[in-house]
Amino acid sequence: MYKTNILIAGQPATLACDGQCKKAWGINRRPKLYLSKDFDDFCYMADRELGPAPEDPGTYEGGHPKPQDSFDGCHNKWCARECERSEMVDRGQPIDLTDYSFRTCNIPDSQSKLSRGKDYTVKYWLDGTTGAFYLHAATLWEALDLATWYLPNCTAVFILDAGITVIPEVEDYAVEDDDEKWTNN
Repeated sequence: MYKTNILIAGQPATLACDGQCKKAWGINRRPKLYLSKDFDDFCYMADRELGPAPEDPGTYEGGHPKPQDSFDGCHNKWCARECERSEMVDRGQPIDLTDYSFRTCNIPDSQSKLSRGKDYTVKYWLDGTTGAFYLHAATLWEALDLATWYLPNCTAVFILDAGITVIPEVEDYAVEDDDEKWTNN
């Protein structure tokens, strides 16, 4: 565990992390598995399901980017505000870092939902762009219901029944305007 004493809003605090910057996606970018129609009912996917995180996840805090490769002994603002692998506590308080070696639910009571059902990857076309997200559902029909609930104005939804397929770039489908056929680029 790596610790740095900092001042945040004029208050002394300790920032700690596991130093695994190669696995840090950022709290707003780490892939999630949605468990119900409640936007807060999700779990973060485990490190082993994801592989290495992007070097630049596209998030910055106070102009500070994600540190590259591994912890170099100096936390920055991205580490304090965006990194999901860090925790900030009042100085002298116990530190309990989240363990991402397994799926971590946002709502602790939702952990039991992971024992039933299966994972689905959802690809979609909405307002001229493509995207992907991940669901955990008891059946394919429940996955379809969840997908259409999350994307009510979606042009097309594909649900891959083969479990989680992490898609680093989701711009791999396009619609041809002439005959509106889906093509794989």
